[in-house]
Amino acid sequence: MERAWRGVFCAAAGAFVLLGASMVQAGEPYFGVDLGAAGPTEKFRRTADVGGSIAGHLGYRLLKLGNNFAFSLEGVPQFAGFQIKPGVSTKGRDVESIFSITAGPRLSLLDENLEIYISGGGGYYRHTTGVVDDDGGGWDIAGGINYECMPNHALGFFVRRDEAKMRPFKGPTDEHTSYVTGGLSYEHRFRPAVAVVAEAAPPPPPPAAAPAAPPIKKKLVLRGVNFDYNKSNIRNDAKPILDEAAATLKEESNVNISVEGHTDSRGTDAYNQKLSERRAKSVADYLSAHGIATSRLSTVGYGESRPVAGNDSDEGRAQNRRVELRVQE
Repeated sequence: MERAWRGVFCAAAGAFVLLGASMVQAGEPYFGVDLGAAGPTEKFRRTADVGGSIAGHLGYRLLKLGNNFAFSLEGVPQFAGFQIKPGVSTKGRDVESIFSITAGPRLSLLDENLEIYISGGGGYYRHTTGVVDDDGGGWDIAGGINYECMPNHALGFFVRRDEAKMRPFKGPTDEHTSYVTGGLSYEHRFRPAVAVVAEAAPPPPPPAAAPAAPPIKKKLVLRGVNFDYNKSNIRNDAKPILDEAAATLKEESNVNISVEGHTDSRGTDAYNQKLSERRAKSVADYLSAHGIATSRLSTVGYGESRPVAGNDSDEGRAQNRRVELRVQE
């Protein structure tokens, strides 16, 4: 029993030390739940049959490598239950169950709303019910795919293999207990809220002596049209601002507009150039769908070359992920 509690303490301490150390840097915390089937492998199949599993994962995205890779640290508590095979002496126990807690790294490949990841860790494993009463250290390796179907909410699939230094069946043996789990996954990401700020430069006064006032030249700086990191889709909180801009352009029907996209400094110059062009096109498409003729709109991307704030903070980077509308001469 003392060995079991030592294992629990070491695994839990390791998970929280890893997660606590990662939080000293800017990142993105997340938690999730995995629910699926569990199947014994190798010698463990002598006593156990297919069952189910439920697991949680709590992590922190510690480092982003460009726009397409991320490194995280996470802890995974898991409970797996297996049916006991017919003919095995159970002493009244009908289920073989194992509790584990592990911690380790997770490497992700990112593409817009899609994430493909592989993770691994080590920790403590314990037979909680069944024909074997044993515990020991072990490891797991997992992979999966998540799709962010709504902001901060992702659904996906996972598969995980666990191997622990525990007896897989009754009797003296130095074999390991191993099993595979797989199924559905839900994950919630905690991202800092970005304030929506809209600014408009006042129009210049018309010339006093002019026989007819020239068209009003306006600059609309749409800093409220912010974009999530590495994305170009229009967010719901930006639509009222774009609706107001469309109404203004309908009033000034002789004005042509340049739609200018910008990004923060994360990622390569070439990637940010393409991303800024996609953001400008998203805004132009929105205005066109709300009654502004496409002949009045042109799009251009400036990538990260024209920041309005520093790129050394989340707040500054959020301001730089923007679109501006400018009146063409």
